[in-house]
Amino acid sequence: MVYDAARHQSEAVILDARDLAAGPRARLRLGHHVPHSAFTSHVFVS
Repeated sequence: MVYDAARHQSEAVILDARDLAAGPRARLRLGHHVPHSAFTSHVFVS
């Protein structure tokens, strides 16, 4: 989740973990901002 303060909007950014230097593979632009507290990092281990 990335926040753009100039537009007061958030976007979900999809990255390829094998090639972070390539930049975002996809961007999902939202019509509003999402508070940083709405998301947390989770690690799932099976």
